[in-house]
Amino acid sequence: MPHRAQLPLIPTVYLDDPAHREVYGQLQATIARAKKITIVCGAGISTAAGIPDYRSEDGLYHCQPPELGTAVNAKDLFNIRNLSTVETFLPVSRMLARMRIMARNALETQGHRYIHRLSERKRLVRCYTSNIDGILNREGPNLMELVLELHGRNELKCNRCGQPPDEDPRAVDDQVLKDGIAFCTRQDCLERASLRGSKVRWNLRRLPPGVLLPDVVWNEDSRDHGDETRSFQQHQKRDGNADLLIVIGTSLATDGVARLVRSLAQTVRSYQGAVVYVGRAGNMSARWSKYFDLHIEGDIDAWAADACKLLAKTVPIVISQAAQAGLRNWV
Repeated sequence: MPHRAQLPLIPTVYLDDPAHREVYGQLQATIARAKKITIVCGAGISTAAGIPDYRSEDGLYHCQPPELGTAVNAKDLFNIRNLSTVETFLPVSRMLARMRIMARNALETQGHRYIHRLSERKRLVRCYTSNIDGILNREGPNLMELVLELHGRNELKCNRCGQPPDEDPRAVDDQVLKDGIAFCTRQDCLERASLRGSKVRWNLRRLPPGVLLPDVVWNEDSRDHGDETRSFQQHQKRDGNADLLIVIGTSLATDGVARLVRSLAQTVRSYQGAVVYVGRAGNMSARWSKYFDLHIEGDIDAWAADACKLLAKTVPIVISQAAQAGLRNWV
């Protein structure tokens, strides 16, 4: 590999380096032959759709959106304490409404498309995503049972009846942008409110009942990702039985996602599979060198477009026994 000012701790192939084109093509061909692939993806998979990420130089946490004003620091957007007072709730509610509108108007990216193609070809074991935009499930409803949204989804649900609003989501978001708040108008919910007394002062409890809230996982909150068939830990154990774990466009900065990737990587490697990171992460820290076999550094959509083309013309084989050695040998 050509000399770099600082050698990466993980073997790295650079998409924008002409000297790496041949080895990149060989690596992509190896990846395309994997029969069972587990994905963990983050905000980087949606940036090509115009949705900002959080932690990059131009990310949401490094700017101060006008919706938040001076009441809430952007880095504290998902702090559950913002639900405690009118002064913090209203700007956060407006900001998340703006994010819903952006996601609704966004087109799927090549990264989303790659995950759909894996599912169509019965090669996707599971996709764990930290994104709350819901684009993956919106474009591919048959993908829903394979996608686990780690941080929830930025869709509104009533904090009393737990149901989404009856009205057009666009109209509700317009109301939230204007007023900072919207209430559930479902008849059964209103009847329940009338029986209990609907006038509740904000300062008597965190939020009045009947408020439409984003169904996201707030900081200092927790959510059980298990289902009727398996616990979250059992899902990880099952999903780690894969030829490849591909981690796409996440900074690995949140503890939950970092723990998940470490757990899946260890399980995949125990089955002689390989672990690949895709995205612009720079030189990853030493603590990740024992989890990743390869880093493909570059534009996620460019990588995904190439991967989709190869999927269409490649017959999958079980490569787990040779995956680690094969990917490492290329670099």
